[in-house]
Amino acid sequence: MQLGRGQDYAWSATSAEQDITDTYAVRLCEASGAAPTVNSTSYLYHGQCLAMDALAQSDSWSPTLADSTPAGSYTLLTYRTRYGLVSWRGLVAGVPTAFTSLRSTYRHEADSAIGFQMFDDPSVMTDAAGFQSAASNVGYAFNWFYVSSTQNAYVNSGLDPVRSATTDPNLPIVADAAHEWSGWNPDTNDANYLPDAAHPQSVNQDYYVSWNNKQAKDYSAADGNFSFGPVQRAQLLDEGARAALAGGHKLSRSDAVRVMEDAANTDLRPGRTSARCCGY
Repeated sequence: MQLGRGQDYAWSATSAEQDITDTYAVRLCEASGAAPTVNSTSYLYHGQCLAMDALAQSDSWSPTLADSTPAGSYTLLTYRTRYGLVSWRGLVAGVPTAFTSLRSTYRHEADSAIGFQMFDDPSVMTDAAGFQSAASNVGYAFNWFYVSSTQNAYVNSGLDPVRSATTDPNLPIVADAAHEWSGWNPDTNDANYLPDAAHPQSVNQDYYVSWNNKQAKDYSAADGNFSFGPVQRAQLLDEGARAALAGGHKLSRSDAVRVMEDAANTDLRPGRTSARCCGY
């Protein structure tokens, strides 16, 4: 197990990359009533023209005995709307528009510490149910795995927002009340989320494989994740594990490493059989 263990249990994870971020198309405006441009720093929210928050971070440096780089400085500047941070700007049917990224874990980054504290608490991790309860307190998108002397288990974590039925999460979403997340509070960035029971999970499978793969049928990937196609590298792990376990054979550590290496060095492109690969 890569990540953590107690006296009689261990746990680990891979990246899940499900959809916890949406892009909103936010109409720009000018508080003066003038015609907006793509560089405007005010936007329409529920009929009001609001100023964006300007978030600036400055950094500077001076030469030292160890580094003779000339003195310099820079300032990073980004703008924030109630629909998230501005990522791009452009025209939609000729209307100046800001495209923002609204992530469910934004402003809740530290909340996941509760789940990690539970992972490290032997009184919680006594069984698969306790492990899955701990993982449900992690807002980030991960595939979590657990093993003890009596059980093994899997569960997917992540704050999956409940979206309006009128939206397509794979495309920019109109920034208005009708297309907002269910129960969304822009002041705290809280919303209604997919219930724990609806997350992919299982207990006491014969074995588990995972390589940052799709979690379950019809479970949506993040907008920028185009790797969830008909072929998953985890399938190579599964095929190798099935073959290695045939006939009641038990995997040794070297067997498990061999299955992993074979999956890592197989080229998934059509017409290729093998190639050197980093395994990521």
